[in-house]
Amino acid sequence: MSILEMPNPSEVLRAVVEGSVYSQPDRFTPLLHDIRSLLRSLGGDVTAGSLAHTVRQGVYFLRTAHQRRDLMAEFFESYPQAMTATEILKTMENV
Repeated sequence: MSILEMPNPSEVLRAVVEGSVYSQPDRFTPLLHDIRSLLRSLGGDVTAGSLAHTVRQGVYFLRTAHQRRDLMAEFFESYPQAMTATEILKTMENV
């Protein structure tokens, strides 16, 4: 999938958080920044499928069950499983 075909990460996250407290600007923006920070901290070949699973299991910085963690996992599940962290991050930074 080319970068032009990839969904806008902000729009993906807005759809994921719709109806939750994270749809409010004071919560949405920090959540988007945390996702971006996570993507920057990883190896570029980590896939969306792997990220979704790993985040949902509570690794990285989210070790306890929490709606925020689940929303982040759902964000990564919105992308094709084989899409890499680098590809998602590139789209985030080009928007």
